[in-house]
Amino acid sequence: MRKTQIAIGKGRRVIRAVAVWIAKTIGGAIFGQAALQFFHLLGVHPDQLLATGMAKAFRSTALAPQILENAGWIFAAIGVALVWIAAAVGRVVKLVRQRSRKQSLADPNRIAVGIDTSQVTIGDFGIVCAVTLQNLETRSLERCVVQIDQYSGALPKGMPFPLTLRTDPQIRAKLSGPFPLLAGQTATIPVLVGSPISANEWFLVDESGKSYFVPANPLKMVLGVYGGEKPENFLLVVETDAGWKARPLVQPVDGEFRLPFGPGTRVATPRWQRVQIMEIFSLAEAKFGWDFEGQRSLDILDFIFGLHQAGVDGDVKFYGKLNRNDFESLTRNERLVEIDRTHWQDYELDIWKARSDSDNFFVWTLNKRSKDWKSGGFADIHADRQQMMNWLETEADGYKGHTRQSTKGSS
Repeated sequence: MRKTQIAIGKGRRVIRAVAVWIAKTIGGAIFGQAALQFFHLLGVHPDQLLATGMAKAFRSTALAPQILENAGWIFAAIGVALVWIAAAVGRVVKLVRQRSRKQSLADPNRIAVGIDTSQVTIGDFGIVCAVTLQNLETRSLERCVVQIDQYSGALPKGMPFPLTLRTDPQIRAKLSGPFPLLAGQTATIPVLVGSPISANEWFLVDESGKSYFVPANPLKMVLGVYGGEKPENFLLVVETDAGWKARPLVQPVDGEFRLPFGPGTRVATPRWQRVQIMEIFSLAEAKFGWDFEGQRSLDILDFIFGLHQAGVDGDVKFYGKLNRNDFESLTRNERLVEIDRTHWQDYELDIWKARSDSDNFFVWTLNKRSKDWKSGGFADIHADRQQMMNWLETEADGYKGHTRQSTKGSS
C-alpha cells in the first residue's frame, strides 16, 4: 500500500513538472515574441539594451541567472493566466449565444396569425378562408410578402407556384406587390374565395386577379410571411362540413416543417432559400479560391460553364424572371419561376452588365445561337442556396482549367 502511494506521488510530481515545463515554454515564447514586437515598434533592437550600462551591471550580477529564470516563470504564469482568461471569456460568450438562441427558439414569431371570420365578399366572390397577420414588432415592416410555399392538394393547372397572396385592400384596389404592416397593425389576407353559384367551388387568386379552380375538399398549405427580421411560417388546415363550409385552422411552424409527401403535394423553395447569382460569384472568390478579376485568369469562364452543366444535370435548381417585356420595369415586376433544366442546353448565363452595375437583375440567360438572344430567356437569375453550396464544396473545383483545356483542344 505504501509503495503504491509513493508511486502515485511520483507520478503526480512528474505530471506536474511536465505541465509546468509546457506552461513555462509556451508562456516564455508568447511573451518573448510580444517583447520583440514592442522593441521593434520603439525602433530599438534588444541587443542595444544589452549594450547599456544597466544591462552590463545586470549581467555581471551573480543573481542574474536566478532573475532570468524567475522572469521566465513570471512570463509563463502570466501566459497561463491569459490563456485561462481567454478560455473563460470564450465560455461566457458561448453561453450567452446559446441562451440567446434558446430564447429566440422559444419565442420565434414576431407576427401573430389568426382566422378572419367576417364573411365579407370581394366583388362576386365570397371569402371562404382568410388569415389575419398582426405585426408584434415595435417597428413597421415596409415590404411584407405572403405566399403559399407548400400545398397538399392537386395544384390547379397553370397556377404560378409559389403563389403570392394579396391583402384585402390590395385586391379591392387591384394592386399587387409588397405591402406595409405598421407596428401593431393587422392585415387580412384572403386565401380562398368561393363561387357565388356553387358552394363546392373554391378558387385561389394570383396577383394579377386570375382565379384558379380548387375543389371544396380538405386542404393543407404552408404560408410563408417575409419582410421581418426573419421569415415566418404558418400551417393552414382547411376542413369542410357536410355543406362544404370551410372550417380553417392556422398555427405557426418552423422553417424545417414539411407537409407529408403525397399525391399532388408541392413544396416551393422559400425566398430565403434562394440566392442571387452575384452573391455566389462573391462567395466563390472569398471562400473557395476562385479568381474572377485576374487579367490572365479564365476562372470566370470556367465557373460559368460549371453552372451551365449543374443546370443541365439538375444538380442545382435555378430561378428567374421571364425576360419578355420591352420595358425594364415590367420585367423587374415579373415573378421568380423555376427554370427547366432543358433551358441550359441552348441558353447561357450573361453576367457582364450585372458585374459592372452590381445589380443581379442583369444576370440574364441568352440564346446566342438565335438572332434574338433575349427571346425565351430569363433575368435576375437565382439558385437554390443549399444545392449551390453543395456544388461549390464538391463539384465546382473540377471545372477549373476547363476553358484553357478546351482552347488547346481546338487549336
